[in-house]
Amino acid sequence: MAQKSAQKLSTGQEIEWQVASLGQEAQPWDRMQGESMLWYIRFEHYRLLGPKRSVGATWHDFMAREGVDVGTRRRPPRPWWENSRVWNWQERAEAWDMAELARLRREFAEEAKADKSERIRLLKAYRGKLIQALPQVDIKSAKFADLSAGIRMVVDQLRSEYDDQPTQRLDISEEEADAAIWRGLAELAARKESPILIDDPDRTE
Repeated sequence: MAQKSAQKLSTGQEIEWQVASLGQEAQPWDRMQGESMLWYIRFEHYRLLGPKRSVGATWHDFMAREGVDVGTRRRPPRPWWENSRVWNWQERAEAWDMAELARLRREFAEEAKADKSERIRLLKAYRGKLIQALPQVDIKSAKFADLSAGIRMVVDQLRSEYDDQPTQRLDISEEEADAAIWRGLAELAARKESPILIDDPDRTE
């Protein structure tokens, strides 16, 4: 684990910096061998300005934080340019940008995966409630049609979540869909996979 230290500036502000511990893979933005603490702190200031950073903007911001009035001077002194080149500020800061982008992509992918799992869990729970309610409703009632439509919606959503959409969608009537649902419930009851007993009012002995 990286060890944390802090260097106080003349204003009393503390900048935290990290030194890679023994055995830890060094990163381009870590303090380099031979790099003075002064110029490493200035590089950190440059890095944290973001992708639109520049040596000039870093110098102006750094001096302002130090309480130094640079007047109308626009360009930083030569040592700033020289050290930024010697210690590869641009390449090291860009390496940090790419690492941060990769980290954000990983976090986004993990969050999207977790959200998908939660949606699937809720859809399955909703489907279960709808199926449990079906046998308690008259097949010819409006409520039965609503429940059937709800089940079809949940099934479509689940197929979408599982990337299992049919390559060719077949249009069927509501009566055909209700009949298919009824057959499915009857099969479940026959296999004793459901505690629901089906009593088809249209069945003739």
